[in-house]
Amino acid sequence: MVPMRHLNLKGTARSLDNAFGRASLGDGIISRAGVVELRDDSLLINIGGTFSERPAKTSDRYFFAHGYDYRRTVRDFYKITGKVPLLPQFTLRNW
Repeated sequence: MVPMRHLNLKGTARSLDNAFGRASLGDGIISRAGVVELRDDSLLINIGGTFSERPAKTSDRYFFAHGYDYRRTVRDFYKITGKVPLLPQFTLRNW
């Protein structure tokens, strides 16, 4: 696959801790190229909810090839990961 990282519309910042001004964003699941490869080499989640190290040099790869149908890309991403729960209303008050 030809690298087209400059066409990626980016994702979110992992954390805003110690961020003053701009925060660097990781690659997202939407690209102006119409296709994105998402590589997951994080910990494995076992049956029962425990975590374990992944075997060396292994990863899960997901390809999103939806062209410019960005909403369908996000819908299909939620099919893999589950929907993001809404925050309870009390958390949105002043700190």
